[in-house]
Amino acid sequence: MRWSKNKEEFGKGKLEGVISSETANNAATGAAMIPLLALGLPGGALTAMMVAVFQMHDLEPGPLVFYNSPDLIWIVFAAMFYANLSILFIGLIETKTILYLLKIPFQFLAPLILLLATIGAYISRGLVLDVMVMFGAGILGFLLRRTGYSIPGIVLGLILGKIGEQNFAQGMQMVHYDLGTYFSRPICSILIAAGALTLAAGVYRAFASSSHKA
Repeated sequence: MRWSKNKEEFGKGKLEGVISSETANNAATGAAMIPLLALGLPGGALTAMMVAVFQMHDLEPGPLVFYNSPDLIWIVFAAMFYANLSILFIGLIETKTILYLLKIPFQFLAPLILLLATIGAYISRGLVLDVMVMFGAGILGFLLRRTGYSIPGIVLGLILGKIGEQNFAQGMQMVHYDLGTYFSRPICSILIAAGALTLAAGVYRAFASSSHKA
């Protein structure tokens, strides 16, 4: 859009705009795997769910995963490579067919999605409780989306919360439960200050946008 000669046509279904946005979306998924595998930090909601999948299989993403599970790394690399090739060929062959799926009315599509989600939640452990949790989470997610909350942010918080608590507990044991030690170390102080500034900036932008709308 920045370099196009017809900027006014973007946002109205222009083919170049659709292609560029979807290409960037697919590229972001691969880029989000870099901090996940290298540092154990997910770069988005999708990779946050992958952290949960790794933990279900007793795998902890991070630097040691290259040493402890090298086969997994190559499988992930190969899967992403073939996934991109598949997207290319499927996009060329099945685009016209997929367009017909988009014409299905939502009142017919929603029950099918709900049925598949219910089966998926029940089949993992065979418990009705899992289905109830799924419905509860769905209703809560719907209400949060209607009120403007970020669903990916909530997913990140739920998955990373456990990891953060574990690392905080380990860190407190290492410094003998003295919080002042964190502020006496330069790297820790810089990271704490950066986190505080990021949080303050987010709160400021939220209040500024709400006051501007009012």
